[in-house]
Formats: sequence, C-alpha cells, structure tokens
Amino acid sequence: MSGKNTGGPAFPTNADNVQSTDGMTLRDWFAGMAMQGLAANAGNGFNEAYSSGHIGEVLSGATRLSYALADEMLKAREG
Repeated sequence: MSGKNTGGPAFPTNADNVQSTDGMTLRDWFAGMAMQGLAANAGNGFNEAYSSGHIGEVLSGATRLSYALADEMLKAREG
C-alpha cells in the first residue's frame, strides 16, 4: 500500500507532544464505515450469495468498493 494516501492515523493522540501513529489509518476507518453501510443495505444479497456459493466474489467486490469510496473521501478532504 506504499504510495497510497492513507489520511494518517484515524484516532491520533498527542501525549507529551509525541504524536502516535499506531492503529488504523483514516483510509481504513473510511473503508470500514463504507463497508458497514453496504452491509446494512445489502438486504438478503449476502445471504443469497452465501447460499449460492458466491459469497467470496460478493465480499471481494464490496471490499474493493469500500476502499474506492474511502479513497474518494480522502481526495475530497484534500480540496
């Protein structure tokens, strides 16, 4: 993922003037929020994909879409 804008840490802390970069990136946070929205609005789509043996393809597509949405959110923040 080198070279990809991660947005920095999602929940930075500043203790004793030392900024922590541990934990997830803002890009990961945005992607997780996007995935949550996709899953909440999938209806029975995930269940049908699981039943038909296509869950891997569906989840892979949802993951790619979530990160694409996260990348667009990071671009929007840049102005």
